[in-house]
Amino acid sequence: MQVTDKTIRTDTPGPSAEGVGPFSPEFVAASRALEREWRSKFDQLAKKFGVDGASYVQRTDPTPRQAGIFSGTMSLTPQRTVLAAPGVFPSRAGLNAAQYQFMPWGESAGDRVRPSGGDAPPDGLLLQAQGMTGYFRQHFPENLVYDLVSHEGLDPDHPAAEGRVGQCGMAVYSREDNARLFDGLPLDKMNVVHISYYENLPVLAHYLAYARRRGVPWEKLGGNSMSWYYQSAYVGMTCFPPKAGMDLAAELIAFCTQRMPRWNTLNLFGYGMEEAGATAVQEVAFTVAAGIDYARGCIGKGLEPDVFLGRFGFQISQANDFSGGGL
Repeated sequence: MQVTDKTIRTDTPGPSAEGVGPFSPEFVAASRALEREWRSKFDQLAKKFGVDGASYVQRTDPTPRQAGIFSGTMSLTPQRTVLAAPGVFPSRAGLNAAQYQFMPWGESAGDRVRPSGGDAPPDGLLLQAQGMTGYFRQHFPENLVYDLVSHEGLDPDHPAAEGRVGQCGMAVYSREDNARLFDGLPLDKMNVVHISYYENLPVLAHYLAYARRRGVPWEKLGGNSMSWYYQSAYVGMTCFPPKAGMDLAAELIAFCTQRMPRWNTLNLFGYGMEEAGATAVQEVAFTVAAGIDYARGCIGKGLEPDVFLGRFGFQISQANDFSGGGL
C-alpha cells in the first residue's frame, strides 16, 4: 500500500456490498484526520450562520461510519481510493465545507410590488419575516437585475425600447422607480447589488439621488456595482469602447473608494465568459487579465491598491474540465 497525501493506492478492492472493506490502519487513520480537518472548517462556517454544527451533522447525516471510514471517502477504481471532503483538498466539490447548507434561499428582485395595495409592507419584508437572508447571512439583500432597455441605456419611451421594457429584468429608469422599489426598506442596513452592464454610473446616480432624498448618508450605503464594460467582447450587448469603459469603471471605483466605504466597486465576471463558450482555463486567464487592467486603471487615477482592491469581487464558473474531473 502507498499513502500519498490524502490519496490511498491499494491492490485490494474497495468496500464490499455490506460496507465492510479491508482498509488498513493507515487508511483509517488518514480518514479520521481528514474528518477532523473537515469538521473544524464546517463548525467555523456553521458558527458564522448561527448554527450548532454538532447537532446539525447528527440530524442531517444519519449514515453510520463504516469500519471507521469518513463518509467523504471515494473509491475511484478498485486500486485507487481517494479521501476527499468538501472544502478540503483534493476535493473539487467546492471551496466551503458546508456549501449552501445554511442558506437555503435568497432573493433576486424583479419589479417589486406591494401585494395587497399601497399600504401593505414590501414583499422583501414579508420574505425576510419567513426566514430569507442574503449571501453570508446578510439581512435585507437585494439583487437587482435590470432589463434590456436599461442595459442599452435607453429611456422606456424611446422607439427602440418598444416591446422590450421589463424583458430579462426590472424596468427601473429613475429616482422615482427606486422609490417604488425601496420605500419602507432600511437603506443603511441593506446590501443592494445593481446587476447592470454599461449603465453602471446612471444606475448608481439614481440610487444615490434617492438615498439623498431619504436622508441616508452615502457612506452608510452597502452594495455592489458590476462595471462589466469588458463583456462587450463576448456577449451580445451593445459594444462599448474598451478604453472608455475602463476609464468609466476607474472613475466609479475612485468615487466609491472616497465616498462610499461599504460599496463593492467591481465584479470580475468570469462566469459569463464560460457561458459564452470559453474553456475553464480561458475563463481564469481572461478574468485575471481584466482584474490586472482594472487595477492599473485605478492606480493611474492615483488610488492605492491596498485601498481599492479589497472591494473587488469575482464570479467564476469552474466546471469539471478545469482539472479533468470532479470529486
